[in-house]
Amino acid sequence: MLIATPLDGSPESQQDVVHCVHCSRLWMWEKGSGRRRGFCLKCGGFTCGNAKCDVCVPKEQQIDNLEAGLPANHVPTATAVSVPKLWTPDSA
Repeated sequence: MLIATPLDGSPESQQDVVHCVHCSRLWMWEKGSGRRRGFCLKCGGFTCGNAKCDVCVPKEQQIDNLEAGLPANHVPTATAVSVPKLWTPDSA
């Protein structure tokens, strides 16, 4: 929530502020503004509506990517892991 006290003596105003879970951009919540926003089901938060935030790359992952020398919007892929066959009494 943003609370502003104007210098001209006007009454104090309060406004809800939301941040994008992918880029940390802040914006004022304006019901009925007509602006395209999104919600990331994986992160559980709102996105700003920017096309680069449509792909789920949380800000923490972007920082990790940059520290590793990768592009900020790099999405790590799952690595296949070989699992040995489970031993059962019948297989002995």
